[in-house]
This record gives sequence, structure tokens and C-alpha cells, in this order.
Amino acid sequence: MPPYVATVPLAHDDVGQGPTVLLLHPFPLNRLFWRPMVQRLGGALRTIAPDYRGFGDSPAQPPFTINAYGQDVAALLDGLGTGPVVVCGVSMGGYVALELWRRRPDLVRGLVLAHTRAEADGEAQAEARRANIARVRDEGPAALVGRMFEGMLGATTHATRPAVVELVRSGMTHAPRQGTLGALEALLARADSRPTLPTITVPTVVVSGDEDVLTPPPLQDVIAAGIRGARRAVIPQVGHLGPIEDPVRFAGLLRAFVEPMPR
Repeated sequence: MPPYVATVPLAHDDVGQGPTVLLLHPFPLNRLFWRPMVQRLGGALRTIAPDYRGFGDSPAQPPFTINAYGQDVAALLDGLGTGPVVVCGVSMGGYVALELWRRRPDLVRGLVLAHTRAEADGEAQAEARRANIARVRDEGPAALVGRMFEGMLGATTHATRPAVVELVRSGMTHAPRQGTLGALEALLARADSRPTLPTITVPTVVVSGDEDVLTPPPLQDVIAAGIRGARRAVIPQVGHLGPIEDPVRFAGLLRAFVEPMPR
């Protein structure tokens, strides 16, 4: 593995009391993604939600790699003195969570891997990723809305949750250019995490949305099958962004997983 790069200070929210959960947001959004769910938690858990480098209020300092994102969040936890935490990653956040496990398992006491996959990009996905990089260079991050937006949310959310639809559309439209390009390159270059799965020895729950077309539930079945003792959860009537599509249900799932853990 390549060595860690120098870290950048991450803007973050640190809310609540009790067991600590690190919340890792999906591409191309930022830590605001988590706020509806954190509000539903009502302070029952301590949640730390950072912006990756190049997103939200964090500096856009190269290099942009999954390795760098993992180092940044490790440094954040070290700086806060949290000790081991439960790490909850959605989509790209799942890739960062697995990187954190590879590099700093001492910081991980449990994993929630949601709407994500273990495999690296196949050739078709890589080609689509390169096309998106070209579009963002030419037109800015708003170009991704036409390419990705429909699949980001489930059919039920598109039909019945207009506030969520607008929130996600706005987040994608206003994503920062340099961070978006950097993250696309990071996603394209990321490693296959399937060899990592058998090394995971902490409690893990793998979460799907039954309407997710970007990472359908069979991809999460692969993750769960590779981790000894992993639990599976499927949230009905949500797509790729369960914590914002159904924050009440996701908050309940998170509490049910975290609170019984020995402290």
C-alpha cells in the first residue's frame, strides 16, 4: 500500500453524547447530508460528521485519493481523542470506512457499510467515470445532475419526498469543482476491497435500500458474505441515500446497532 499523505484539517460537526459514531458522507455531497438523521437521534449518540478534503468547508488540497481521505479522518479522530468508534459510511463513505479499517483498525470498534460495494470499478464503470470527469472539467459539477441524479434516490423518494429530492439536487449542483474532480479520480483509482473483508473482526452491519439502482442489494450481499458474522439490513422504499431518504428508520437502525455494544 502507498504511505499516508499529509493530512488536512477537516471541517466537521460533533453533536450529541454517548457512544461515538463517525459519519462518512457519499459523493458528491458533504456533511450536511447527515443533519436530518442526526436530528432524529436527538443526541442519543455522539456523531462526528466531517467534510472530506475538497468538500463542504474542508480545504481542497491534493492529492485526492481514498487513501488520503482515510488518513484525514484518522487524524481527525486522533485529534479529538475519541479512541475507537463505530464508523458509518454511505456509498463513497463505505470505501473510506474500509480504508480506515485497513490502515487504523485501532480506531474502529464497529462498521456500518451502507449503499456501497467492495469491488473496484469494472471497465464499463471506469469508462463512465472518465466521461464524468470530462464533463465536470468542461461544465462544472452541475453536469453530474443530469447523469447521476435520477439513480441517487429511490422511486418512492422521487414520487413522495419532494424536499429530499430538492435537497439532494441542490447539493449535487453546488458541489465544489476541485473536490468533485478529485473524488472522481479517487473513485476511479480505488482498490478492490474484497480481500479486506475477511480481515474485519469488529461487529458489522451491511445496509441496503431496496430501490437502490446504483448499488443494488446483491452488491451488499457480497460484502456481508465476506465479513464473518456480518448482519444484513434492507430499508424499504429508499434508494442510494437511505439516511436522508428515511432518516427516522436509519437513525433507529444505527441506535439498535450501536447502543448494545459494550463500552
